[in-house]
Amino acid sequence: MEIEYSDVPEGTAYVDVLVKIDSSDENYTDFNVIPQKLISKGIDNEGSSVFNSEPIDINKNSEIAKYDDDGYKSLSLHSTYVKDFDVVKPYGYEHDDMMLKCSAEKLYKQYGKFRLAYVGKNGEVLGVTKKTSHTYDIDEPYKVIADGDKATYSTWGNSPLFYVAVYIIRITFYVTIIIIAVAIINHSAEKISWDSWVREQTRKDRDNNGESGRNL
Repeated sequence: MEIEYSDVPEGTAYVDVLVKIDSSDENYTDFNVIPQKLISKGIDNEGSSVFNSEPIDINKNSEIAKYDDDGYKSLSLHSTYVKDFDVVKPYGYEHDDMMLKCSAEKLYKQYGKFRLAYVGKNGEVLGVTKKTSHTYDIDEPYKVIADGDKATYSTWGNSPLFYVAVYIIRITFYVTIIIIAVAIINHSAEKISWDSWVREQTRKDRDNNGESGRNL
């Protein structure tokens, strides 16, 4: 799961995901994995990229480890769903990467809306966002984005409003076709009625003229 962030409090080292989790959760743990920050990168003898990381200075007594507001706690530190947490955005990358042992979609379904915490280099909590709003993205799904006190969570697909719009367009199309068909039928019926009336009147006039001729 990608974690993007901007407009962060001064001193922010990374952004953690907060979920409602407690000891009754089968994936709960007192202390899970410590986020790893990138300290250097280079190229090895075979031309492959090499990344060197070290753990951020966090332990069980750190503020983020003890953080609990209305049941919201650090996902990385208290859920075994998190396998690795690579903090690379401060070093020139677009986002940090939280590696999960489950799908990001499953995580969202289980815990619902997240909050995001701005965390300092020693685990201090510098700020917390509001609950995430849910967005949809076909190209780059399954990411959380922190922007000041606002946060969003993106999953794959189109917004339900998109499907509502498609449904409305389809209904409108079919209704339009029906209206046009009814109009054509009515027009044809009126034309048939008019032609029948004209023929009848012509016949009557012809009969009347014939009757007048005989009387003369």
